[in-house]
Amino acid sequence: MHRWNVPGLATDLLKSVVYVDRRSTRWPVAGLLLWAVLGVSGLLTAALFRGRRAGSAGATR
Repeated sequence: MHRWNVPGLATDLLKSVVYVDRRSTRWPVAGLLLWAVLGVSGLLTAALFRGRRAGSAGATR
């Protein structure tokens, strides 16, 4: 589970940069980018549905 958490990925990235060669940073960077993309898409989806629901509630009044 550590490898899928954002704090775990950030820790692995820092350890890879400081103690190991930079080629081992691929997975932590990819994982953090995946979390960022999923988070942004989730926020946009929630905003879209919330805006649609608020717009339809105002039309029925």
